[in-house]
Amino acid sequence: MRIKLLGTAARAPELGDFAMVSITLRCAVAAAAIVATSSAFAAVNLISDGDFSVPNTNGSFVNGGTSFQGWTTFAANGIEIGATALYGLPCISTGCQNLELDGNTWGIDSYTVTGLTAGQRYTLSYDYGVRNTGGPSSATTTFGGVLLTTDGVGSGTGWHFDSFTVIAASATEDLVLTAAHTGTPSFGNEYTNFSLTAAPEPSTWAMMLAGFAFLGYAGYRGRRSAAALGAQA
Repeated sequence: MRIKLLGTAARAPELGDFAMVSITLRCAVAAAAIVATSSAFAAVNLISDGDFSVPNTNGSFVNGGTSFQGWTTFAANGIEIGATALYGLPCISTGCQNLELDGNTWGIDSYTVTGLTAGQRYTLSYDYGVRNTGGPSSATTTFGGVLLTTDGVGSGTGWHFDSFTVIAASATEDLVLTAAHTGTPSFGNEYTNFSLTAAPEPSTWAMMLAGFAFLGYAGYRGRRSAAALGAQA
């Protein structure tokens, strides 16, 4: 009696198999590059409590003295943090609170940022508010001794968003807010939602775009290979 063994014959690898393996490996590398570069976008805010939600002022305001929550002031009445509604402005932050830069004694509030990398680009942003009462308000913003802008007079009431790209000259830089002399004392300038995060370098953008481009190309090649195999079958 003869017994016939049934089975599937081994198929020799074809050129298309190696091409698909190569495309798969390249896709994996491209995906890894995208993941690695995208982590640069999830940057940490280097300004602690940038929305001034701590402490809870319970609808009022607090005077933190000359040094509070990383901020230092040269104003006679100290650092003032209060409920945004007190200043006639709508809530735009988590705790509905903000910093007021004194406009009566021409206050100067500063924040020393640490953990910077010299030569690195950073994105600095915040919201500046002008009260609808209390006299004209104006203030300058400097970072590392470089003047970024003058907010206030002429910009109308309400909140105004400011954003800048700055370059750190050292591991530590000072962010300084200075109330400007308008000729008439005012109740103050309002600030909230401070953020300072590392900005992706051009090479980072290029790597991510290249990764997406290759994934698109690989998808195109994969569809063409599948169509070719279907035609041969």
